[in-house]
Amino acid sequence: MNTRPQSKLILMLSLFVVGLAANSHSSQDPTGAATKQISISSKGEDVRGVLHDLFKQVNRNFVLQPGIHHALFLNLSEVPFDEALGIVCQLTKLEFEIQNDIYYISRSKPSTASFHSPDSQGDLRTVAAKGIEGIPVVPKVPNSGKLSDAVLKKAVSTKLAKTDIRVVLAHLSAQTSVAIEIDPSIPAYKIDAFLANTSLKFSLDQITKAAGLKYRFTNNLSIQVYREMPAARAPVQNRVTLITGQR
Repeated sequence: MNTRPQSKLILMLSLFVVGLAANSHSSQDPTGAATKQISISSKGEDVRGVLHDLFKQVNRNFVLQPGIHHALFLNLSEVPFDEALGIVCQLTKLEFEIQNDIYYISRSKPSTASFHSPDSQGDLRTVAAKGIEGIPVVPKVPNSGKLSDAVLKKAVSTKLAKTDIRVVLAHLSAQTSVAIEIDPSIPAYKIDAFLANTSLKFSLDQITKAAGLKYRFTNNLSIQVYREMPAARAPVQNRVTLITGQR
C-alpha cells in the first residue's frame, strides 16, 4: 500500500494550519509593537507630536481625529508601547481602536458626570465643558475654606502663544490641581505665556500684572482672578436754587 501521497497531504495540511496561525498573530501585532520598549519625553509639547514620535518608534500606523490639542508633560523611559500609549490616552482623555493594524485615535466619549456651570462663576475647573479642548478638568471641591499659601510654590510650565487667558489659567489649574476661577466679566485677553518650571505664584503674578488684574484666595478652596473696579464716586446732589434780586 502506497502511503506517500497521504503523508504528503498531512504535511501540506500541517503547513496550512501553521500559516493560518502565523497570519492570525500578525494581524493582531505583526511587529510585537505592544511589548516593545520605548522612551518618550515632553515638556509641554502638543499630544499630536508626542503620538507621532510614539508610533514612529514602533513603526506602526495611526490616524488621529482632527481638532485634538493637548499640552503634555511626561518622561517615560523604557516602557512597553501599549503602556505608554495607555498613559498618553488617559492624560488626554482619548481612546483608540485598531482596524486592519491601524490605530484610530479619538476623543473619549463624554462623561455623564455633571459640571458646575462656568457661566455664573467663571469656574476654570469646568472649562472643558464649554468646549475648550485639551484642558483637563480639575474636579470641583465641595468643601469650604481657604487654600494654604504653600500651593503657590507648586511648579508649572507652559509654552502658549496668543492664547486666551482662560485657557492659560486652566493649564496652570490642571498642572497644580488648584482650582482657579476667573471673573466672567474679564474680556478674553490673548496672552503669550512662556513659563519654564517656575512657581504658580510667579506665573499668576506675571499674568495678572500683564492683564491689569489681581488674584486672591476664596473661601471655596480656590484662587480667584478678578478685575479691581475703581472706587465709586459720591453721588452728586441734584438741586435747583432760585435767586431773586433785592427790591
